[in-house]
Amino acid sequence: MKKKIYLISFLIMVIGILSVIIYVRKNNGITKKDFNNYITYDDKILKKESEYFNENGYVENDDIPQLLNDVEKIIKDGKKDGKIEEYFIDSDNNNIYIKFSSGINYLFIPFEQDKLSNGEGGRILTVEPSASAYSLNHSYLLTTIDKYDNDFEYKGSFKPTATANLIKTNYNDMYEYNEKYILKDKEVTFDSFKNWGDSKIIIFEGHGGYNKKLHSCLSTGQSFVGFEEFSKYKEEIRKGNIVLSSFPQIEVTEEKGIPYSPVRQYLITSKFVKNYFEEMDNSLVFLGACYSGKDDVLAKALLDKGAAVVVGYNDAVAMQYEMMTRTMFFYALSYRDEENGSYTVTQALNYAKNIIGQNDLFMKFKRNAKEKHRAELVCFSKDTIEDRYALDGIKETPLVVPILEKTIDVSEYLENYTKLVNELNMKETESWQFSNSNSYTANNFYLEWKDNTFNMKNEGASNVELYGINIGDFINQADEVLQNNSWTCTFADNEMQQYMASINGKPYILNIYLTDKKIVSWYLNNWVEQERPPVLAENSEDNSVKDDAKDDAKDDTNEPVNNNVIYEYTSGEFLSNLTITDNQAYLGFWHNYGMSSSDEDFSFEWIDGQNEYEVIGNRSQKKFKLTFNQNANEMQIVATCVDDGSSLINAVYIKK
Repeated sequence: MKKKIYLISFLIMVIGILSVIIYVRKNNGITKKDFNNYITYDDKILKKESEYFNENGYVENDDIPQLLNDVEKIIKDGKKDGKIEEYFIDSDNNNIYIKFSSGINYLFIPFEQDKLSNGEGGRILTVEPSASAYSLNHSYLLTTIDKYDNDFEYKGSFKPTATANLIKTNYNDMYEYNEKYILKDKEVTFDSFKNWGDSKIIIFEGHGGYNKKLHSCLSTGQSFVGFEEFSKYKEEIRKGNIVLSSFPQIEVTEEKGIPYSPVRQYLITSKFVKNYFEEMDNSLVFLGACYSGKDDVLAKALLDKGAAVVVGYNDAVAMQYEMMTRTMFFYALSYRDEENGSYTVTQALNYAKNIIGQNDLFMKFKRNAKEKHRAELVCFSKDTIEDRYALDGIKETPLVVPILEKTIDVSEYLENYTKLVNELNMKETESWQFSNSNSYTANNFYLEWKDNTFNMKNEGASNVELYGINIGDFINQADEVLQNNSWTCTFADNEMQQYMASINGKPYILNIYLTDKKIVSWYLNNWVEQERPPVLAENSEDNSVKDDAKDDAKDDTNEPVNNNVIYEYTSGEFLSNLTITDNQAYLGFWHNYGMSSSDEDFSFEWIDGQNEYEVIGNRSQKKFKLTFNQNANEMQIVATCVDDGSSLINAVYIKK
C-alpha cells in the first residue's frame, strides 16, 4: 500500500515539475535551441525562394502560388517534427504566417520587385526603413516618372524628403522639418516608432505585410544575426508585438550572378502600437507600404493613440504608384490660398486619385481573375474628420477649394449608361452621331443613346476612367488592363488601337487614339446601332482584285484558318479587316482608317472548314451572306445583303 502511495506521489511530483517547465518555457523565454530551429526552417524556406529568382533577383508574381505550395511542404515537415505549431496561408495577400512551437512568430513574404509590400503645426517626420534597398529602384522610377509620367503641375522630386520639404515650404510658419527628423535604414528602430507622438505629420515609406492572423505589419530598419541579438526582443516576438521576416539581399553582378544572402528583419504589429506608442496629438500618419490599409486594425491602433487621420493602401502597391499618389496627395494638401482656404484630407485624396488614377495600374496581378487586386489609397479616421482636417487647422466645415470633379469609371455603367448623366452632372448637347437622340456632355466627355444603343467618347475628361484607365496613360499599361477584363485587340498602329469584347452576351467595340503612345481620347459603343448607314458599293478596284483572286484560289477547298489572325483590305481611305480570336470572328468596315464608327460590322462564331455564313449586320440589322475562301496568306471575302441583294464587298484580304 505504501509503495502505491509513494508511486502516486512521485508521479504527481513529476507532472508538477513538467508543468512548471512547460509554463516557464511558454512564458519565460525562447532558448537558443528554439532559435536554431527557427533559423533552420527559415534557411530552408529562403533557399527554396531563391530557386524562383529571376535574372534580377526577384520572384515573378506568376510563380508565387507554386512557391507558396513548396514552402508549405517545408512547414508540414516542421509540424511533423514538432518544431512548428501552426501556420496560415493567406493566398489573397501572397504570404504565410508561421507560429513555431517555441512561440516565435514569423511572416514569409515573397520578394517581388517594385513593391512596398492638426492646425497647430509641429514636426514632420519621414521614415524610410528600406531606403538603401530601394535606392536603385528609386533612381530608376524617379527618372521614369520625370521622363514619361510627369505631366503634372508639380515638377519636384517624388522622394519622401521632398514631400516633407514641400509642406515646410508652404507652411514654414507652422511646420518644422530638418535632418533630425529624417530616419533611414538602421535609424528606424523600435524606439523611433515609439516616439511618433512627437511629430504632427509622419510619412512612412517601406515594406509592409498582411496576414489575416496578424493584420497589417510595418517593416523596421532593425535586423539581427545570431541568437544574442535575437534574444533582446524574444519576449516581444513571443507576445506578437514583433514579427520576424526575411528578405534576400540582392546584389546582381556578372561575376557572381545572384548571390543568396538573407537579411532577417523585425516587423511591428498593431499590438506593438497599442503597447508601446506614445500618445499623439491629432497627427496625420501616411503609410506608404503594401497592405497598410488592408483592414482597419493597424489604423485603429494608431487612432486610439491619438492620430487624427491614417492614410494607407488596401493592397500590394507598386513603388511608382505610391510615390506619385503620395506626392500628389501632399501637393494638394499643402495648397494654401488666402481667399479660398486650403485643401482637406478628403479633397487632397480626390485630387491625387484624379491625377494618378483611382487604383494602381503599375502593379501586375493575376492571382484571381474575379478580383481586381489593384491598390487604392484609403483613409481612416474618427467621426470622418478627414472632411475637415487641413494642414492649417481642423475646420468647422470643409472650405470650398477648386478640385476636380467626381471620378467615374464608365466600365461599371455599360448596362446602365443613362445613370452617367446624373453621376457626372452632364448637360444636353447637339447629337454628334445619331439624329434625334439623347445627347449629353460634361468636361469633354460625351454620351449619346437611341433606343438600346449608346455611344460614348472621352476627349479629355480626366475624371472619367475606363477600367481605371485615364487620358494620358500609356497604351501598354491600358492594353494589359483591357485584356485582363476580357477585351481583345483587333487592330493596332501608332495612332489607334481597337478592341472588342462580349460582356454578359452583348458586344462592344472600343477605339483608343494615341499620340506618342499616350492615350489622348477613346470611343466606345455597344455595336448594334439602329440607323442604317449607306452600304458600301463594290468599286472597280474590288473587281480587278477579285478576278485575279479567283484564278489563284483553290477550286473547292477552304483550308483551316489559324486562330488569332487578322486579314486586312484597304482601298484609299476605306479599311476593312477580318479578325479571328478564340474562334470568334469579327468583320468590320470603316472609312478614315477606323477614326470613325464602322459603316457595317459582323460578329459570329468561326468554324474551321466552313466557308459560308448567314449573319446579321450589327449596324443595319440586315441579313448578309458571307463567303470566305483562303489561299496561302490571302482570303477572298464576299459579303452580299440577302434582304436587298446589294454587294458589300468582294475582294482579297491580306494576312497581317
